[in-house]
Amino acid sequence: MTVNEIAETLNVPIRKVTYTIGALKRCGKISDGKTVVDIQEFVLQNGKNMTNDKMASALGVEQIRVSAAIAALKRAKKIDGFYLLTDILPKQVEIKTEKRGRKAVFAHISESKARKGKAYAREIMVAEVVHSEIKSGKIMSLPASQATIERKIYRSCPFFSFDVAEMDTNVFFKLLETTKKERLPFASISNCKIETLIEKSKKDEYAHLILDYCANLQTIYKDLENVFKKDIVQVGGVIAVTFSVRHSNSYFIETMLKNEIDIKGKKNKVAFEKFVKQFCGYEVIREFSYRDGTPMMLIIVKRIK
Repeated sequence: MTVNEIAETLNVPIRKVTYTIGALKRCGKISDGKTVVDIQEFVLQNGKNMTNDKMASALGVEQIRVSAAIAALKRAKKIDGFYLLTDILPKQVEIKTEKRGRKAVFAHISESKARKGKAYAREIMVAEVVHSEIKSGKIMSLPASQATIERKIYRSCPFFSFDVAEMDTNVFFKLLETTKKERLPFASISNCKIETLIEKSKKDEYAHLILDYCANLQTIYKDLENVFKKDIVQVGGVIAVTFSVRHSNSYFIETMLKNEIDIKGKKNKVAFEKFVKQFCGYEVIREFSYRDGTPMMLIIVKRIK
């Protein structure tokens, strides 16, 4: 791929691509046909489990070139389409290395790193889909007018298509404009509630679900109940759900938290976890608290069987 093609695919300025390539070139030519993208993708997929020398050996390149790829990624800070390990791993996780005392790449993720609000929550949703077991098929989504999450997923995994729903008429027409402008692979765009799509869905119909509700659990748990009971997501697929944690005294929460004590400030989180456990074949794999004008939570659920 040319520099222009890489920049267009990742939807980043050309200067970011040239900067990354330049940093690698200063360390020498990349051997064995490994491109900048090859090395960076390998680092992002394996860096949490392998030391730099192990990655270099697996790629068939000198260790300095792996170090250069890591340095380039860190300097660029964020390149759409690549997700740094600090975006993927839970916070405060230490990566163990074989050599004692050796500094691991991305060894610690600070508490403050996670405090990035809605934008960071979206990055997590994209990363969980992109790095999941299923990399093609249909995704059901509740998108923003600019289809931010869907655009990023499509750029990283172009074999997905989307069924989307938006009840608000103004947002719906803005979404149509975005779809036309960005040429997004939307199989269907419906001016209705997401529950309508869920009710019509069949078993194993979708690879993943992006349910960016931002509402409280009391108003969405019936939708989720249908999702889990009907098994509309394939085994290995993820269900991303966002909801407000501002209200914690609803009928749903009180019902789920019978006999629970000492969970002050965690009612929504614990209630959701207990709710998921009612359904065979699903488990919560990631949780992230953030603010979007009000306290919010993102929970990622995976279908495991």
